[in-house]
Amino acid sequence: MLPALMADEWLHYVSAGNQSMFLEERTLDGSPWERRERFLENSALRHFDRVKTPVLIFHGAADRRVTVDQSESAYRALARLGKPAVLLKYRGVDHGLFDWPDGHRLDLWTRLVEWFEEHLRQVPAAPAGE
Repeated sequence: MLPALMADEWLHYVSAGNQSMFLEERTLDGSPWERRERFLENSALRHFDRVKTPVLIFHGAADRRVTVDQSESAYRALARLGKPAVLLKYRGVDHGLFDWPDGHRLDLWTRLVEWFEEHLRQVPAAPAGE
């Protein structure tokens, strides 16, 4: 599982992220005050107890669109539940991955490849013909 650019808690995202109008109007069909249950139903935190795969979370620490505390909360929740998770925070970078300095991007891509090599090896191969 690779939750890239994930907002773990919609209610927090509305107050802290800079895309709340889009979220409210296009994604969840209203504000948290109008559609409270819909916001709660779509909160990733409510479903972390069902995570079955290791999780790699990466985040630009200067992200203004999805604040870094979103990833920190997700990581802490997964850790508290005993789920294997890693949090990578990249200092001084914002939301747009392709605007990151080359060194940060190279580090991230290297870690992603290592992550998938490690965790995909643990997946049994599908029987021939499937």
